[in-house]
Amino acid sequence: RDDRPASARAVVEALDALAAHGGAARRLRVLVADESGPVRRLVVGLLERAGHDAEEACDGAEAAARALEPAPFDAVI
Repeated sequence: RDDRPASARAVVEALDALAAHGGAARRLRVLVADESGPVRRLVVGLLERAGHDAEEACDGAEAAARALEPAPFDAVI
């Protein structure tokens, strides 16, 4: 039984679909941006348990700056 909230399941399912696009599943590099630390940690934990690499940004400004890093993110949430 999956006890995750429906919204959390939807995020992980969408990222899994993105990872599988075009062939075998792969690890995604995902940037999670939210002003709420507990929300960021929850989403990061879900993504990591699903096999993805997740990093945190504390707000939209940090996320925008980090999205321009040389090693690109596959998704920003």
